[in-house]
Amino acid sequence: MKGRIYMELFKSTWYMVHGPCETYNNNSSCMKNRSYSKFYPKEFRQQVLIDKVGFSKYRHTDNGQTVTKKEYILDNKFIVPYNPKLSFKFEYHINVEYQYQISSIKYLFEYVYKDNNRVMVILYKNAGDSSKATQVIDKIWNCYDCRYISACEAA
Repeated sequence: MKGRIYMELFKSTWYMVHGPCETYNNNSSCMKNRSYSKFYPKEFRQQVLIDKVGFSKYRHTDNGQTVTKKEYILDNKFIVPYNPKLSFKFEYHINVEYQYQISSIKYLFEYVYKDNNRVMVILYKNAGDSSKATQVIDKIWNCYDCRYISACEAA
């Protein structure tokens, strides 16, 4: 029973293989200025380390297992950190990382409480005849607080 579960988990980690990029594929979307923006392949590490800035450097053991993807042989350096339960359940690329930074907490709250784009619109009527002495204008009712939806959001 346990062997079957491990085999199913191994199949689900296929979605967690990052690559091949870097020297393998310079046209990849993760390449910026001929260098890799996601810092893969990771170096082999026997334990988790949190650096001075607060970034986690996860354990990547050299267990000798490899996988072939697009004719390239990739080892454990190319596996994205994952949660076995989530990967097994959803069989999808779910990146799970521990963050130990104030900036990541700030980002989380900005993302959760992100509001839609808004615009303040003021409508003016053309008086037409400028000979009229006074005209009562209710400026409060002429202002609208509206949500702005771009063309791609409306589609």
